[in-house]
Amino acid sequence: MDYRRKKRWVRYNHIKCKMYLRNDFRFECAYCRMREQDTGVLGEDNFEKDHFVARASGADIDLDSYDNMIYSCSKCNGNKSNKSVELLLNPCIDNIYLGANPHVKNLGKDGQYQLIANTVEGQQYIDALQLNSKFYREMREKQEQADKGNSELEKIINEISNLTDMPDALIQKCKLLVSNNFLLQTSNQQDSAFKCGHSRAGCAFQDVLEILEKRAVPHELLFADKDIDIKIEYDGKEYLCEIVLNDSAQKPVRCIHMKKEQRESWIASGANYGVLYYYMKTGRLEFYGVDEDNELMACLNDC
Repeated sequence: MDYRRKKRWVRYNHIKCKMYLRNDFRFECAYCRMREQDTGVLGEDNFEKDHFVARASGADIDLDSYDNMIYSCSKCNGNKSNKSVELLLNPCIDNIYLGANPHVKNLGKDGQYQLIANTVEGQQYIDALQLNSKFYREMREKQEQADKGNSELEKIINEISNLTDMPDALIQKCKLLVSNNFLLQTSNQQDSAFKCGHSRAGCAFQDVLEILEKRAVPHELLFADKDIDIKIEYDGKEYLCEIVLNDSAQKPVRCIHMKKEQRESWIASGANYGVLYYYMKTGRLEFYGVDEDNELMACLNDC
């Protein structure tokens, strides 16, 4: 498979759905492999949540579950529309572009950046999404050029770092100038702000991280399975936590509610779990330990 969705309980309309998809699908379209960085200033705004099995299909499955969601560029989402999934390989099941025997191969520069099918299913996939149109061929050419530029950039950064006769301040300035002019995908994806993105959920996550920084609470952003968003250290213990976003309440709620399956899954693992409950309207951040009672352990700011 080219991609793996993590186990999550969010659904299509959940505020965190698109943010999770971005991370699970490595910030690129699962259908054509266009990357957010390929779209310039548009970035994640050029990408959408797509139902792999379309709502209009009437299929007897939970169509709005996270397991049916795909991170797609707007172009592929439009081309796919309500096409039958029988014409499409599944990026989370099939080896479309990757593996020893992928369904589809990129011919690169010598083949005018066309895709060639290794299987009947691969040809159906190319045709259904129009992946050999001028738009996609030009996109793949620009990707190759950008990757070569990034490779040269890394060499330049390493050469600058190894210079011994240049003042440290000048070396740092050179690194900064180079980095500001070229986005390295690998380093960019390690940045917490980039992982969160600028959706409402992403901005709220960044607010939570800022509060933890101010309170000097050790933390690490994870975006892991079972809706585990972050690891924090509190009162000498490590907790794996979901960040729950409340975008409507003005006052603290009396208690928090969790899905039974989620709670049982967490407790059964034996680790310390918690919930960081963030009120988006007031900026209040609360920490709950997940046990039988879900008792409030701390309010982490003064809001």
